[in-house]
This record gives sequence, C-alpha cells and structure tokens, in this order.
Amino acid sequence: ADKADFVLVFARTDASKGRDGVTCFIVDTNTKGFHVRRVVHTLRSSHYATELQFEDMRVPNANILGEVNKGFAIANERLSRQRIPYAAACIAVAVKAQELAVDYAKQRETFGAPLASRQAIQWMIVDNEIDIRTSLWLTLDAAHKADRGEPYRMEAGIAKLVASEAGGRVVDRAMQIHGGYGMTKDLPFERWYREMRIRRVGEGPNEVQRHIVARDLLGGSLR
Repeated sequence: ADKADFVLVFARTDASKGRDGVTCFIVDTNTKGFHVRRVVHTLRSSHYATELQFEDMRVPNANILGEVNKGFAIANERLSRQRIPYAAACIAVAVKAQELAVDYAKQRETFGAPLASRQAIQWMIVDNEIDIRTSLWLTLDAAHKADRGEPYRMEAGIAKLVASEAGGRVVDRAMQIHGGYGMTKDLPFERWYREMRIRRVGEGPNEVQRHIVARDLLGGSLR
C-alpha cells in the first residue's frame, strides 16, 4: 500500500447484518486521512505487508465498488478464484524441489553407493511424487469446474489446502535428502521452505478452507 495509487478497503457499513453489512470502497492513497502506519516484514525476504490507519477519512459514494453491503461477496469470489492459481504455484515449487531431490539422490554417493539405492531416500521421493500428483489433480478439477462456470468454491478450497500443505512436505523432504547442503543458501530450499509456510495462511488460512469444505458438505447442520 505504500507504493500503490489506490487500495480496496472492505468496511463494515451495517453492524447488524454481520458479513452482509460489509461494503467495498476504492480508496486513493492520497486521500486525506489515509496513512501507511508501518511496514511489516514477514518470512518473505523480498515482500512485506503494510499496516494502514484511517483518520477522519471520507470516501465519496462514487468510490463504492459494487453495491452497499455487498462487499463480502466480492471478497469471497475473488478469494475463491485466486485459490486455484495459488495452489498451482505451490505445485510448481514442489515439482522443482522433487527434480532437485531426484537428481541429487542419483549422483550423491555415501559409503560407496548412491543415495538413490537407500530405501529411506526412495520412500521420501515416492511420498513427494504422491503429494505432487494428488495436488495436481485436485487443482485441475477445481480449475475445470471454474472454467465451465460450475460451482467450485469447495474444490478451490480443497486444492489450496492440499497443495500448500503437500508443497511444504515436499520441500522439507527435499531438504532432508540433500542433508546439510540443503540447509544452505546455495540452494533455494530455505526460501521455498519459508514460502510454503506462508502459503498455509495466504488466500485464507487452511483452517478456514476446512471450514468451507465442512460447511458445503454438512450444509445447515453446521453452525
């Protein structure tokens, strides 16, 4: 937000309606009363978040995006759709980590034999492949339904949930296969490790994804 020309602000405009009382506003960052209070550094070394402060800030009706009290639907649709490429990005990291792990296991020798001959290493590589393929098919299923205009909220939530957790496991195993070398900054694993941890929170925490799936499966019986 410290570099943006405008931001989307979701504000409660009717406290009595819960999530049906939220409105989305387009706010120019040079609006009087708009302040970037501080920059918040995260696990990502090249990215950061910002904390905003609104002080007696007034926004005209013309800056309402959509309709009054309909902002939650905008956010929900955006998040649901974004979870599909978000899952795909997790898979991309996992695929590359697996490639590096397989190549290293074939060329690295210990006690006169390649790592690839060790059953413990073989099982880690197999588990990686299972995680990758499971995530891939779930993500393709969500993308297929979204592309055809079918309901896809639950499928997108499952894809994001599975891919982000599976991606973290794949990177962790790849680091383990590389041993001490995998912990160094010479390789991308430590950056991917941090990124995969963030992705269990981004686009809605995985606990929220589980709630979404449970709500769609159980319907009115879930409170």
